Amino acid sequence: MIERYGTASAWAQWFEKHEGVSISHVTILSRLSIVRVVGVSAKNAKGHIHKNGLFAESDVRSVCADLLNPSLVRGFENGYANIDGVRHANVLFLARFLGVSASCLSSRLASSGIIPVAGRLKGGHINDLYPEPAVRKLCSDLLAPLPKADKTGFASIGGIRHGSIRSLPACSGFSNQSINSRIKSSGLKPVQGKNGSGRPCDLWPEPAIRKLCSDLLEPLPEADKAGFVSVGGVRHGPREALARLLGVCKSTIFSRLASSIIVPIPGLDSQGRPVNLYSEPAVRDLCADLLDTNLVQAGENGFAEVDGVSHGTVKAFSRLLFVSVEAIQFRVQTSAFVPVRGKDKMGKICKLYPEPAMRELCGDILGKPICGADGFAEINKIRHGTVFSLSLELGISAPAVKSHIQFSGLKPVRGKDRSGNVCDLYPEPAVRDLCDDLIDPSLIRAPDAGVVDIAGVLHGHIKALANLIGVSNTDHRIPHLLIGHCPS
Repeated sequence: MIERYGTASAWAQWFEKHEGVSISHVTILSRLSIVRVVGVSAKNAKGHIHKNGLFAESDVRSVCADLLNPSLVRGFENGYANIDGVRHANVLFLARFLGVSASCLSSRLASSGIIPVAGRLKGGHINDLYPEPAVRKLCSDLLAPLPKADKTGFASIGGIRHGSIRSLPACSGFSNQSINSRIKSSGLKPVQGKNGSGRPCDLWPEPAIRKLCSDLLEPLPEADKAGFVSVGGVRHGPREALARLLGVCKSTIFSRLASSIIVPIPGLDSQGRPVNLYSEPAVRDLCADLLDTNLVQAGENGFAEVDGVSHGTVKAFSRLLFVSVEAIQFRVQTSAFVPVRGKDKMGKICKLYPEPAMRELCGDILGKPICGADGFAEINKIRHGTVFSLSLELGISAPAVKSHIQFSGLKPVRGKDRSGNVCDLYPEPAVRDLCDDLIDPSLIRAPDAGVVDIAGVLHGHIKALANLIGVSNTDHRIPHLLIGHCPS
């Protein structure tokens, strides 16, 4: 008899389609690995190798015999099975029928000692079936006639609307924390009930909750168009408006308020949206160092005049001198520069450096030739380029160009790339001579597809040829396949 082989996924699909049994491929693989069954290797339709990935039908049926057993109890369409005159069902159907939470029922069954019966539902899935009478006894407290909330989380008890602690904030507009804190200090007692899923919960009378939170129902102060409002004779405003008023960076205001002990008051902005309002005097004290009128503020270009000398930020000098930010920062950190404390155009505290001293500090790289968009610069009427730009120009890999240059001892000229970073530039004519063996015009270049016709015979690199003949490009037999013979 010929033995059939297939992957775990293929067997799972076969059992479901032809035998009406749903077994996941993960279950099949885990059971095969437990008994140390090793599959055979083979190639799929796309040429990819399945290493030890195909399993014999006899092995699969042996490890899954209990799941394929035709004598397993089958559940009816409603999820129940009659076993010795007693109705059995799985957890989900029992929870739905009894009106209790499935998670609550599962946790109770796990510690109850009730032994389930293995059965198969209509779709073929194997499930644990529990006897309904034993489950009713186990959940007798949950099946008591307690008021049950509807989908919105509310129930009518004695003509009074009650809700769970989760549903009350949605209808009352109060936060969960506000309601909880007031309940704890009031001594209000809840009514025992069940939520929409059947899980036991506390239900609280909505009128009593609204009375407890009546202080929150007072009208909130509303800011004017400028974003400010007077509360108790003190001007208050949101963080954004205070940042604009004080001329301080928003992120600085945000971070300082987050780490301060200033307590905001709830209010509304000019559009009627809820917002936190902060006391202007308190914020001024918090940002007193930033409000120093003696601090000079840089303009849009990042520069400001201090004692008749132009000062600027590191980023501003990077744009002006065409030197990378990293190069300037390194020189500043290793120098004895004493910057002037000031503010950038956004009002953020920054360091300003004098332009003459900065030019002197970066003098060694200011006169360097600068590469254009193509990565080349003209030096003494000779075109120079970086290793990368030369590799693109010559059609040779960058590592090959670099190795030829290093072997020859060719000296570079120091220059700058488009970002202002110092780089090595090499003369193009000299590099062409060094790489002459790689620039052979007779060499054939393959198109993007990777395959080219040479004298009527297709040639290509490994990946392109693998796709062409329908095998995996990682197959170690490709060289043998290409010359017409393959080792067994």
